[in-house]
Amino acid sequence: MGKNRILPKKSLNAIRISPPSEDCHVNWIDSTEVEKGILGAILTAEKDRQLDKHYARENATWTHPIRVRSRDGVPANMDKMLSISQLWAPIEALSPSPEKTTLIGLVETFGNRPIQWVRAGFTLASTLIQASKNGLDAAIINHPLQTPVVQAQVEAVVKPGNTAQIIIRLGVAERAPSTPRRSLVDVMMHPGFRQ
Repeated sequence: MGKNRILPKKSLNAIRISPPSEDCHVNWIDSTEVEKGILGAILTAEKDRQLDKHYARENATWTHPIRVRSRDGVPANMDKMLSISQLWAPIEALSPSPEKTTLIGLVETFGNRPIQWVRAGFTLASTLIQASKNGLDAAIINHPLQTPVVQAQVEAVVKPGNTAQIIIRLGVAERAPSTPRRSLVDVMMHPGFRQ
């Protein structure tokens, strides 16, 4: 995801001392081997997802050209968007340097009820603000945590009784294009809104 820049220690320290919220905190991964394991598991889970016909069918309903009866979803032409394999590339693919160029964190909650999901969102928002203040970019993902291959990797570092809700990756990223959106007239002015 990055420009192969070493993460400034000052920025890392500022991120790490962010106070946890009630029943929720970010577990930053210091072990390079654990980080590699999590990244590798995410890419494996994504490959499996791309082969899932149910996912492909659902994804097709949201990424399509403008249709007469349905103009929702995201435009089908998303060639310029970064893929998950680019955002979550293994460490060695980004930089041969022994110094950290990215940092992985798990947003963990004590319990797995709706109130903890809300607190995880608050913790994520606070972390992203701190990252931005310190000149760091972030990629976030959560659906791989529902797959056995990723669960097996995070269970080794998640504290007993906690649930990993979101995976964060910090670094210094290349400027990426905005997610494509349909124009207002395409979404709000088609015949279905006039009835």
